Amino acid sequence: MSLSEAIATQATWIQIWVGWIAVINIATLAALLITPALRRDGIVVGVAFLANYLLMKWLYGQFGYVRLLGLSHILVWTPLVLYLILALRAERITGWVRRLTQVFVLSLGVSLVFDAMDVARWIMGERASMLPGTPSDGQE
Repeated sequence: MSLSEAIATQATWIQIWVGWIAVINIATLAALLITPALRRDGIVVGVAFLANYLLMKWLYGQFGYVRLLGLSHILVWTPLVLYLILALRAERITGWVRRLTQVFVLSLGVSLVFDAMDVARWIMGERASMLPGTPSDGQE
């Protein structure tokens, strides 16, 4: 089963949230890239998007659909959020792109809270698959 197929087995709200994160990520990436003065910021977002994708695929391949997958977001999105907060504070990003970037940062921040809780739960022993109908591995 692919990672996309695994996500498709989750509750509707999780699927909607994952879809939202994908849309806001792509929208912010595009907005930054089409704004000449912000292309460097767009490249940073694009590299983070790619790095997260590759790390998430690797983690999924190694461990399956488990709570540890949130580690990818923590390792990649935390520095990205800090970078974008600094760019926003320096007022380098303005206008509608600023508003979009603020929504993006807020969305990633919310996800990071969930990811931190998931990774903490994995560290504390909740290592079973999150796929519906999958029996516990006895470590919960």
